[in-house]
Amino acid sequence: MVKDLLSKIKLAKFNVLKINYQGVNLEINQDKEELKLKIREFKFNPELNECLDKFEIDFQKADKFDMKSCIGHIRTFIEKLVVSIAVRIEEKSKIPSSEHIDKIGKARNYLKDKRVNFLSQKQDEFLGGFYGLASDENIGAHSLTSNKEHARIIKNQAIELGLFLVKLLDKRLQDFLTV
Repeated sequence: MVKDLLSKIKLAKFNVLKINYQGVNLEINQDKEELKLKIREFKFNPELNECLDKFEIDFQKADKFDMKSCIGHIRTFIEKLVVSIAVRIEEKSKIPSSEHIDKIGKARNYLKDKRVNFLSQKQDEFLGGFYGLASDENIGAHSLTSNKEHARIIKNQAIELGLFLVKLLDKRLQDFLTV
């Protein structure tokens, strides 16, 4: 009887947890927190982290018109992050850019430059593909409306892409220290 009662209590606890965490992606949330920590460690513009938080808030209450804006915030987040990384690499590597790095296109050109060698061709293509998807006329920031599922997927991809890029930066900065 006691075993049966304990089993029912465990099942009830499990069901409560299942309900409370339904729709929560713990891995994405952990990666988002790690990304935000790296952004603070690198002393990048705090608005990058504010943008990630704003997206979460807006996402919860958004309709199909607001989803377009949410995707726009995420696209801007990636733009600003890539520019910040390129500027940091330029500062630390002492390899000057041929142009002022203030836009994502200029940042990508610098980061894939053979002298800098921060992004491989495939990595740059992936970044470009993500940026194109987030800008897409049918589902992205350039559409009139967007649905919640597209916005969620783009947000999750942006978090993972952002974390990938800051980890590349972290490794590169460590390489500069050992040279």
